[in-house]
Parts: sequence; structure tokens; C-alpha cells
Amino acid sequence: MIRRLGVLSFVFTACTASAEPSNTPPTTPVAKAKPSADEAPDRDSHAMLLFPTIRIGMGGGIHPHSGGGATGSFNFDAGVGFRFPVARRFGLWPELAYSSATDDFFGGKFMAVGIGPLYGTSMLAVGWSPRFVLGAARGELAIGPRNSLMGSVLYNILTLEIGHQWLHTTSRDDHEFRFMLALDVAPICGFFLAAHAVSTVAGSLSGR
Repeated sequence: MIRRLGVLSFVFTACTASAEPSNTPPTTPVAKAKPSADEAPDRDSHAMLLFPTIRIGMGGGIHPHSGGGATGSFNFDAGVGFRFPVARRFGLWPELAYSSATDDFFGGKFMAVGIGPLYGTSMLAVGWSPRFVLGAARGELAIGPRNSLMGSVLYNILTLEIGHQWLHTTSRDDHEFRFMLALDVAPICGFFLAAHAVSTVAGSLSGR
């Protein structure tokens, strides 16, 4: 009889203890901290990169005459420079170029140098191209500015420029509205060199 009362007392105590509310606060899941902008993975595989440029361009120009009318010219440019990033989508492009125009009245041979801003990626970028032009036109010293809007695609392989050039000489001033389509051979050479290196390494590994 005493043993039964002890068992009943133990069961009653256990049930009472399980029925009482717990004082332990419920646990809440801890949210994972989001990575900061600096820690976030870089998903932009076409951000503006640092690379040299060797451009060869051909185009045309329109030279208005002070007395009315205009003449056209064939223009040729060849320049070297490099593009370097300042921010993810912003860069600068310094360039030194040789430039010539075939117009009988305003043609000549010149050197053009300048640096301009670019916005975009290595696949597509737009920018402003200011240049200081110095050379000879009709046997006279020619000096003046050139300003162009430009766009480049495919790692700068193709570049389109549309702009205006003003040249001052001893006898007259020349305003030229010009357009130019240029091919950059630097990335093309880089692609061929990389392909040749990969082919050489693959051939040496397969020959072992």
C-alpha cells in the first residue's frame, strides 16, 4: 500500500512539473548577415580593364567655306595610347596620334594628343575625346582643338568618332566636321598571342 502511494506521488509530481510553463524564452533563428558591398562577389566580368590601344582609322571631313559651299576630305588617323579604369564603369584614355587630311584647301599633316573620359564596360563604352592638334596645312603652321564624341565596342576593337576640329593658320581658319571609323589592332594581336600560347601549351602537354 505504501509502495503504491509512492508511485502515485511520483507520477503526480512529474505531470505537474511538465504542465508548468517554462521560464526559458523561446529561441529565435539568427538571421545571417548580408555581405557588404566590398565583400559581395564581383559579377561584372566585363568591367573596364587596363589595356593598350593601337588604332588605325579612316573617315571623312566636311570643310565649310567662308564664302559659301563646302569641300570634303579623306582623313586618316593612326594613334597609340592606353585605357585605364578609374572606377568600375569610368576610365580615362590618353592617346597620341598622327592625322592627315587630303582637302586641297584645308588638308595637311598633324599630330593630335589628348586625354578623355570614358563610361561603360570593356564591351561597350562611350566618351568624349578632346585633342590638341598641331601640324602644317598648305605649308603654314596649323594649331587648334579637336573635340569628338566616341563609342567603342568589343574591347575597343571598333571605334566610331563624330566631332569638330578648328585649325588656325596665318592666312585663314578652318572648321571641319569629321567622322572616323577606327580599328584597334592591340586586342586583336592579344587574342592571337593568347590563342598561340594556349595551342603551344596544349601541344606540349599532349606530346608527353
